[in-house]
Amino acid sequence: MALPEENFSEHAAVRLKKLATTNAPNATNQFNPLVLQFVSKAALTNKAAVARAYGQALHEVYEESKKPVAGSPAGGLNADQRQLLELVTGKESPIWFPRRDTPEHMSRPDKDRYGGLVANLDKMAANATNPPPARAMVLADLPEPYSPHIFKRGSPARPGDLVPRAFVEVLSGGEPKPFEHGAGGWN
Repeated sequence: MALPEENFSEHAAVRLKKLATTNAPNATNQFNPLVLQFVSKAALTNKAAVARAYGQALHEVYEESKKPVAGSPAGGLNADQRQLLELVTGKESPIWFPRRDTPEHMSRPDKDRYGGLVANLDKMAANATNPPPARAMVLADLPEPYSPHIFKRGSPARPGDLVPRAFVEVLSGGEPKPFEHGAGGWN
């Protein structure tokens, strides 16, 4: 919203009134009605207030999505709510990360507690009276392969350029061919 900071409230009210009248279902620049509803209810004194209204809309839709609804595959959310939920939980979301990376995003106390629980499970397995059954180690592809990034200065918090999934260039005898099937192309 490119509104001046001076008299922001009045400019925002005029802009919202205009959006409310032009937000027809077939319009090309249609805005999510839930966002308009939250922004219209908020006291818009500056751009931060607009951001808080957006955040409140996303938070409430996320909390609503966690409520169980029997017999509803969409969790009881309507299309507008699902659109906002996708912004928070979808793979294109700026806050999305694979489930396996969850410990890397925990606070220090939570990460320490998680590590302690994993260590306790390892101790229980090592001290079991019955030996564990024989098992083979297998390698399995992820359901959806992900594209790895170069980490700037080795930090996963600073992803750089995408790296194509291919065999190691040094061992490929020239230009490596990208993997076509699965993560490793062993097909």
